[in-house]
Amino acid sequence: MGKHFNSRMDDTAWRVLFGRWHGSEAAKALRAEAGVSRDTWTANAKRLGMRIGDLPADHPARRSIPVLERPDGWRRRKSNLTAGQRRTVCPAGAGV
Repeated sequence: MGKHFNSRMDDTAWRVLFGRWHGSEAAKALRAEAGVSRDTWTANAKRLGMRIGDLPADHPARRSIPVLERPDGWRRRKSNLTAGQRRTVCPAGAGV
C-alpha cells in the first residue's frame, strides 16, 4: 500500500522496522533511526497489525510479555469479581 499520512515511509519500510523490533532490537532506537515519534510508531504498528500482542502465540517476541497471574482472592478496587472468578468467566484472563 502507499504511504501513511504522518510518515515518509511506506508500509514495506514499516514492516521491515517492525520485523527488526520483533527480532529484539529496541523500539526507541528504531524510532530514532526512522525519525518518527512514539505516537506515529504506535499508530502504524496498530494499523498494520504488527504490535507484539498481535503476533501469533508461538512467535518468539511474544515470550517477552509477562504472564499476569494474581491470587484467586485478589480483587480490583471497584470490581465485583475476584481474580479467580474473573478467570472462570474469561478463561483467556482478559482484564484480570
